[in-house]
Amino acid sequence: MRNIMQAEYKKIFFLRFSKMYLLFTIGISLALGFIFAVTTNVTQGTAITDLSVMEVVSANMLGVDLASILLIVFTALTISREFTAETIYTTLATVPNRKKLFLGKYIIFFLLSIAMSILMAALISDQSTHSDGQ
Repeated sequence: MRNIMQAEYKKIFFLRFSKMYLLFTIGISLALGFIFAVTTNVTQGTAITDLSVMEVVSANMLGVDLASILLIVFTALTISREFTAETIYTTLATVPNRKKLFLGKYIIFFLLSIAMSILMAALISDQSTHSDGQ
């Protein structure tokens, strides 16, 4: 099981596409959260300086929603690439226990989503406290 999880980890963090996609996810989510916070004057009729810190954080947390959607797309792209390149058949042939293989994949993507959520929440809350002028 550990070898399967290490292989999935390497597929995610050592392939150029995966690294670039995850960095894009972080960047675009932060940017969108910032845009939501800055445009509260247009969307809610209240300037950002009139909002409390929690209201600014709440507006910025919409970036976490985008990150979640992008992680779902990332998982789908990663799995579809295995079927397109037909590497999934080789993997299934070399791993006798398919439950372990799919459980290993699930655990790695689950841990990735938790790590990304924590990272995004930390970055967005830090960004929110700096963007409201306090």
